[in-house]
Amino acid sequence: MGGIYIAGPECFLPNGYALWWSARKLAESKGFAVTMPTATPLKQDAAALRDNAREIFDDLLIRADESDTIIADLRSFRGPEPDGGTIFEMGMMKARGARLYGYDLTLMSVVERNPYAVFSNGTVFDEKGFPYPYAPLPFPPAVYALSTLVEGDFGAALSVYAEDRRKESMGIQLPDDIVPAADPDPDKVYFSSWRRYDPECEAYYAKVSEAFSRRGLMAVFPSLPDSWEPAAVRSAVLSDLEKIASCGIFAADLNDFRGYEPSGDVAFECGYAFGLGRKCFGFMEDDSKMRSRIPNIDGLDAHGHIIENFDYPINLMFSCSMPIIKASADNPEEYAEAISQAR
Repeated sequence: MGGIYIAGPECFLPNGYALWWSARKLAESKGFAVTMPTATPLKQDAAALRDNAREIFDDLLIRADESDTIIADLRSFRGPEPDGGTIFEMGMMKARGARLYGYDLTLMSVVERNPYAVFSNGTVFDEKGFPYPYAPLPFPPAVYALSTLVEGDFGAALSVYAEDRRKESMGIQLPDDIVPAADPDPDKVYFSSWRRYDPECEAYYAKVSEAFSRRGLMAVFPSLPDSWEPAAVRSAVLSDLEKIASCGIFAADLNDFRGYEPSGDVAFECGYAFGLGRKCFGFMEDDSKMRSRIPNIDGLDAHGHIIENFDYPINLMFSCSMPIIKASADNPEEYAEAISQAR
């Protein structure tokens, strides 16, 4: 039995590491092995800030290899949805066959979490003016479909995990999703974007397909479930994971979706594609450093979270796992050309 990988945005709180270590001690007091990022002293004095990020990232890959479970804090972060880096870790761990647990003090729907949601003429709209996607769900579909979700704190999630382990020790088989395997086609590109929720996405996808096709590449796009019922969501998510596995290249639109975080679906798929060893590319319209891009006072955002200072435009999970390329989302030719030149 591997260890529990503890994940969450605690590292961005001034007292975050104390919170993480208290969670670790609680799990260890119940007899569980724990692995977590930065559990060992790391060298963080490099003059090149990106080298410090790489030190952290390489260490967390080692910890992930030692784990068969992730317990993730899914609290809202810089917007109404969870930390994108945490969701990346969940996707990466899923690709490695780990079991996913997520917790928050409330499992209210994404609509209830978002103060910018608007109800008009019988429909709820999001801040982009779209009919609110996955409105009944508490988290993005990939997280919702593939995780055991617990309302409460880390201790509550740990109790659910402990009960699952007890059942397994008694020979009770727990339901689990099989991680799909495939021989990837080097000319197929899975295109991961929040645009899947745009009512005009088909026209946008046609532009993307044409741009990629002119360069000998075939674009593959995510599916939307027929409904937001659990079985339909799970089926669509697993179909997307199979598509990612079939593609040799993964392209991600990492522009802000809600608040200052990328789409949770995109973040999960980034982690999953990276975990499978796919060649990954991230695209952003604003590639300035995070502390320039996100409003802050002395490195703290409006909620008191520390903003990373690694000379990257986005969380190190994305920045260390793929090149971040400046490109306009409205001009897919830029995406296609960058991938064509780099492959």
